[in-house]
Amino acid sequence: MQGYFVGEVTPSFEAWAARVHPDDRAEAIALIDRARDRRETYIHEFRSLHPGGAIRWCSARGSFLYDASGAPYRMIGLMEDITDRKLAEDAIGESEERFRQFAHASSGALWIRKADTLGHRLIMPQPDADGCELD
Repeated sequence: MQGYFVGEVTPSFEAWAARVHPDDRAEAIALIDRARDRRETYIHEFRSLHPGGAIRWCSARGSFLYDASGAPYRMIGLMEDITDRKLAEDAIGESEERFRQFAHASSGALWIRKADTLGHRLIMPQPDADGCELD
């Protein structure tokens, strides 16, 4: 999942941290430290750098194992590639923003029809300080 062949990278915290996108690294490490210190589950989404320059989104979840004295000695967990989900979320957000801009610029009523039920909703611009407001 990280873009490396088995045996190409020796698993370690340092190897993992080096692959976390520089803009996300400090937060990812701070959340790991917090999870370790508070004995909580680590849950975080961040970007990961892959060989060749590819950037992928990952969702990580992990827990620490502690010895008899309470010191952490290992972290276990899993990472999932969520790039497709993140791209879909971005596309939906951009589409919603385009619709919002269209609706605010429209002086007439807008009808929204649901494809599955053919139900509909009327949206009427309402004057306000900015010129219109969606119902």
